[in-house]
Amino acid sequence: VEIMSNYIENEIEHIDDHIEYGLLRAHNTMGGMTPTNHNTFIIEDNKFVYEDCIYTPALVKSVCEVVDNVVDEAIRCHFELGNIIKVNIINNSDIIVEDNGRGIPTKNDNKGNPMFVISLTVPQAGSNFRDDKNNAKKGTNGIGASMAFILSKRALCETRTSDTLGILTTSNNTRNIDYKITNKKHKKTGTKITLTPDYKRYNVEDFDIVHQKVLYTYLVNQAVCYPDIKFYFDDKLINAFTFKDYIKFYDDNSYLFYSDEILDIAVYPTNEYKFTYFINGLNVYDGGDALDYIVNTINNNLKNHAPKKYSKLTSSNFKNRLGY
Repeated sequence: VEIMSNYIENEIEHIDDHIEYGLLRAHNTMGGMTPTNHNTFIIEDNKFVYEDCIYTPALVKSVCEVVDNVVDEAIRCHFELGNIIKVNIINNSDIIVEDNGRGIPTKNDNKGNPMFVISLTVPQAGSNFRDDKNNAKKGTNGIGASMAFILSKRALCETRTSDTLGILTTSNNTRNIDYKITNKKHKKTGTKITLTPDYKRYNVEDFDIVHQKVLYTYLVNQAVCYPDIKFYFDDKLINAFTFKDYIKFYDDNSYLFYSDEILDIAVYPTNEYKFTYFINGLNVYDGGDALDYIVNTINNNLKNHAPKKYSKLTSSNFKNRLGY
């Protein structure tokens, strides 16, 4: 008994408030909540530069999650709607994401709650949960956009469907919610979301130039993955370009190794092994079996076809001098 009395209390706490839980464990769903150093590619003067960047991943992800929702809408509409996405940063503070999709449904869900309110304020509310639906979509957990609102001091959503106008305003990390739905016909549908992030929770003062560069790089990558969507950043169109043009951002000597309707592979000279790997527009930072198979196949072929004077080189020698 005396020994056990020195143990720390073992108590189970149940947090049934999704806002409180979301704020306490935001890093579980959004990534790092503090500025950390990342070795990453960013775009400088139309070139990818691999450098150290200090930024808060969750802050950038909060914007990306809203953009990803629009990409999913474009996919659902076969890129006939949702094919224009505009992202603007106002005074390094407010972030606006605007699109020309069908608008977020304003009708009530099966519990009597307006869908556009629930989808932006309650985690586990979304339209892509079912595995029998198109699995090429990006958002499947129903968490990201609502966490962007929960992690904001203030947020505003104006959504226009074909026959309604829905306006949602939140403050104090969505603890205060107000909304209005008006029956109104619209020839042009779409959604405009304005976020004022709770920067103290992200441990930064504002959406500074480094965060903007990381976000802009993300949008450029999306423009390549989804050429049927026009992406704008700070009112400037991100010029559409082919994959062959895109790889020159990494190195002028980049080589298009393989290309078909579903897969593009390029290599470029470098002093160490690097890769950028996207699947359905998602940046797979950790690589994986598919990437390993592609890289190993390329390097084995290079070794087997190398001139005799390079016969002592191993496939690893080639791997460590190429980017993918």
